[in-house]
Amino acid sequence: MLPVAVESLRAHYARQLEDRFWVGSNWQASDPVFATYEGQRSQRSERYPSVSSALEKHGFRYQRVHNLRHACASSLAASGVPLRTVSEILGHSPYQLTADLYEHVYESVTDQAAR
Repeated sequence: MLPVAVESLRAHYARQLEDRFWVGSNWQASDPVFATYEGQRSQRSERYPSVSSALEKHGFRYQRVHNLRHACASSLAASGVPLRTVSEILGHSPYQLTADLYEHVYESVTDQAAR
């Protein structure tokens, strides 16, 4: 993962540990990454309020984070970022997974360059 994502998840986890401390025995044991204050699995609309508000602010409809990840990777590929770099950003191992998923984007870039 990108360092900024790791840093953000660590900060989120620290806040979640604090919530767990204050809630005490009422904390739910399911331990999802994104939970309500009591540790229960959150509803989709509650999971990423900052993402939802950023999308809305810029005139986009709600997107699943997975779709945003795919759009980011496609944009990087279409911008000519080397496939190995895109693979590292996505955390794909093996590299071939990224090649299989985004090969069509690179073919399109190559076609445009040839024209």
